Amino acid sequence: MKQAGFTLLEVMIALAMGLFLLLGIFDVFDAARQSYRYIQGLALIQENGQLVSYLLNRELSQVGYIGCRKLSSSFSIQSHDKTSINSAMLIHGYNHQNLPASEKFIVQKMTPDSSVIAIQFMDADTASLMKSVEGNVSWLSVSAEPTFDVGDEVMISDCMHADVVSITGRDGQELETNVELHNYEAGAQVGEWRNEWFYVGQTDRKNNVGQAVMALYVHQPNGRDEELVDNVVNMHVQYGYVLGTGELKFIPALQVTDWAAVKAVRVILLLSSGEQVLSRPQMVKFDGYNWQPPDRQLYKQWEVVVALLNR
Repeated sequence: MKQAGFTLLEVMIALAMGLFLLLGIFDVFDAARQSYRYIQGLALIQENGQLVSYLLNRELSQVGYIGCRKLSSSFSIQSHDKTSINSAMLIHGYNHQNLPASEKFIVQKMTPDSSVIAIQFMDADTASLMKSVEGNVSWLSVSAEPTFDVGDEVMISDCMHADVVSITGRDGQELETNVELHNYEAGAQVGEWRNEWFYVGQTDRKNNVGQAVMALYVHQPNGRDEELVDNVVNMHVQYGYVLGTGELKFIPALQVTDWAAVKAVRVILLLSSGEQVLSRPQMVKFDGYNWQPPDRQLYKQWEVVVALLNR
């Protein structure tokens, strides 16, 4: 019985059809992989956005907190360097061109065209004064929690006075300060005095194509910079005034003429996926302007608005 095989033409047609099917499968696989990476990048942006919203709300909402009183023209804070702290000093905005000389090192790390916001307040987690302070003494007896260390700046506050002092010595729950204090009754609040500077700058890490990873930082008076959230590329800050009509108007720091009148803060952030997840660069709108990214990362604007309730 004679057997017949495939002709060369039939083999070539079968190979072509198989190759066509393989190419289709590869295209589907590549599209699925690209879609998966996009979803991963978007999920990372959402996660970082929620985290940065929580952190900024927690910190900015405390601006001006000093205990049972609010700062006013008749009630100010006496600082350990003999200066008086007023409500206009509790929040301030800068950019890389007008930072105070004492904070110029931030320029070396921060993103050009980025904002810097500086805030001050007493941490709400306070200790209690265990013994009255009388007769211009410099020692405090405080409750066990929270603890304070030598070098910390703390506020002592009641409804009559408020002092910001530096801790120069400690013996158990007895704290030595660097100045003589006002008279305080037992039960006055003692809390860490927070002086925080928020900015966006470079980390020491690189992404998968060798670019520096950017992050939101907070700078403390002791010189320590803490990374809060990575893949934050830029930050613009606007400050809210209440108009005569009751409307809240936001303006940039350079237009603010009375920092004591600022009632809210709008923080506009540019977040990235951290990795190249797009097939080509995609234009994004940031703070009202179109920005063309230099790479294939996914970028999204994220906005946080915080009311300053202690003003």
